[in-house]
Amino acid sequence: MRDSLYTICQEIFPIISNTTRNDVRRELIHVFEKATQMRPGDVVIKHPINAENEPHASALIDITMTPSYKTKPTITSYEDISASMKNHHQTHEQQKLKINDHAKSN
Repeated sequence: MRDSLYTICQEIFPIISNTTRNDVRRELIHVFEKATQMRPGDVVIKHPINAENEPHASALIDITMTPSYKTKPTITSYEDISASMKNHHQTHEQQKLKINDHAKSN
């Protein structure tokens, strides 16, 4: 998934914006000062489409693959299923954020 999105972005962004293929990077580190070893984006675009209007110089795209979600037979309403799926996704997404900054120990 990540590699496919990376390849697509490398082809599309130079056509629709002022970027080059080299401006689209995969799992770039040192994006944030306080978490230098964290790789917050699976694909990092160094110059977003509206760079002059945006507060940041990079756009980050992150892909999260979570284990399959199985609906419990007792959950039948759309609202209950949606809330349960959202909780399932957030639980797995939050696990990615529990990364310590390894640079602080150096």
